[in-house]
Amino acid sequence: MAAVIDLGARKNLMTKNIDIDKNNYVNSGVCLFNLKKIREDNKVKDLDFFVNNNKLMYPDQDTLNVVFKNKILFLDNSYNSSPFTGQSKDIKIYHWAGAKDN
Repeated sequence: MAAVIDLGARKNLMTKNIDIDKNNYVNSGVCLFNLKKIREDNKVKDLDFFVNNNKLMYPDQDTLNVVFKNKILFLDNSYNSSPFTGQSKDIKIYHWAGAKDN
Protein backbone atom coordinates (compact mmCIF):
# COMPACT_ATOMS: atom_id res chain seq x y z
CA MET A 1 0.00 0.00 0.00
CA ALA A 2 1.18 3.52 -0.74
CA ALA A 3 -0.38 6.48 1.08
CA VAL A 4 0.30 9.80 2.82
CA ILE A 5 0.88 10.17 6.56
CA ASP A 6 -2.02 11.92 8.26
CA LEU A 7 -0.29 14.64 10.28
CA GLY A 8 -3.51 15.30 12.20
CA ALA A 9 -3.37 11.81 13.71
CA ARG A 10 -0.18 12.74 15.58
CA LYS A 11 -2.23 15.12 17.71
CA ASN A 12 -5.44 13.11 17.94
CA LEU A 13 -5.25 9.38 17.37
CA MET A 14 -8.77 8.57 16.27
CA THR A 15 -9.44 5.05 17.60
CA LYS A 16 -8.17 3.88 20.96
CA ASN A 17 -7.10 0.34 21.88
CA ILE A 18 -5.88 -0.80 18.47
CA ASP A 19 -2.31 -1.30 17.30
CA ILE A 20 -1.67 1.94 15.38
CA ASP A 21 1.49 4.02 15.29
CA LYS A 22 0.18 7.58 15.32
CA ASN A 23 3.45 8.84 13.79
CA ASN A 24 2.98 6.61 10.73
CA TYR A 25 -0.82 6.62 10.49
CA VAL A 26 -1.88 7.11 6.87
CA ASN A 27 -4.96 8.79 5.52
CA SER A 28 -7.15 6.67 3.24
CA GLY A 29 -8.13 9.59 0.98
CA VAL A 30 -5.58 8.64 -1.67
CA CYS A 31 -4.14 5.12 -1.67
CA LEU A 32 -2.38 2.89 -4.16
CA PHE A 33 -2.67 -0.88 -3.76
CA ASN A 34 -0.84 -3.83 -5.27
CA LEU A 35 -3.99 -5.89 -5.80
CA LYS A 36 -2.11 -8.93 -7.09
CA LYS A 37 -0.06 -9.05 -3.86
CA ILE A 38 -3.14 -8.43 -1.70
CA ARG A 39 -4.87 -11.40 -3.34
CA GLU A 40 -1.77 -13.61 -3.08
CA ASP A 41 -1.38 -12.82 0.64
CA ASN A 42 -5.14 -13.20 1.26
CA LYS A 43 -5.26 -9.73 2.83
CA VAL A 44 -8.90 -9.28 1.83
CA LYS A 45 -9.79 -11.83 4.51
CA ASP A 46 -7.67 -9.92 7.07
CA LEU A 47 -9.26 -6.60 6.09
CA ASP A 48 -12.77 -8.02 6.35
CA PHE A 49 -12.09 -9.70 9.71
CA PHE A 50 -10.55 -6.62 11.29
CA VAL A 51 -13.21 -4.13 10.19
CA ASN A 52 -16.02 -6.46 11.28
CA ASN A 53 -14.55 -7.31 14.68
CA ASN A 54 -13.53 -3.90 16.00
CA LYS A 55 -15.37 -0.74 16.96
CA LEU A 56 -13.55 1.89 14.90
CA MET A 57 -13.85 5.66 14.58
CA TYR A 58 -12.58 5.56 10.97
CA PRO A 59 -13.16 1.97 9.81
CA ASP A 60 -11.43 2.27 6.43
CA GLN A 61 -8.34 4.13 7.64
CA ASP A 62 -7.92 2.24 10.90
CA THR A 63 -8.25 -1.13 9.15
CA LEU A 64 -5.76 -0.25 6.41
CA ASN A 65 -3.25 1.05 8.97
CA VAL A 66 -3.43 -2.10 11.09
CA VAL A 67 -3.54 -4.71 8.33
CA PHE A 68 -0.79 -3.10 6.22
CA LYS A 69 1.36 -1.96 9.16
CA ASN A 70 5.04 -2.17 8.17
CA LYS A 71 4.02 -2.66 4.52
CA ILE A 72 3.26 0.96 3.63
CA LEU A 73 5.17 3.11 1.18
CA PHE A 74 4.86 6.65 2.50
CA LEU A 75 4.16 9.20 -0.22
CA ASP A 76 4.86 12.92 -0.05
CA ASN A 77 1.85 14.88 1.19
CA SER A 78 1.55 16.60 -2.19
CA TYR A 79 -0.31 13.43 -3.27
CA ASN A 80 -2.99 13.85 -0.59
CA SER A 81 -2.82 17.48 0.44
CA SER A 82 -5.47 18.77 2.83
CA PRO A 83 -5.77 20.71 6.07
CA PHE A 84 -5.77 17.31 7.82
CA THR A 85 -2.76 15.69 6.12
CA GLY A 86 -0.76 18.88 5.75
CA GLN A 87 -0.81 21.46 2.99
CA SER A 88 1.77 21.09 0.25
CA LYS A 89 3.02 23.98 -1.87
CA ASP A 90 3.28 21.60 -4.85
CA ILE A 91 -0.16 19.96 -4.69
CA LYS A 92 -0.58 17.04 -7.09
CA ILE A 93 -3.82 15.68 -5.55
CA TYR A 94 -6.01 17.69 -3.18
CA HIS A 95 -8.14 15.69 -0.75
CA TRP A 96 -11.23 17.61 0.20
CA ALA A 97 -12.65 16.07 3.39
CA GLY A 98 -14.86 18.85 4.72
CA ALA A 99 -14.02 21.92 6.71
CA LYS A 100 -11.35 21.78 9.38
CA ASP A 101 -12.56 22.90 12.81
CA ASN A 102 -11.01 26.18 13.92
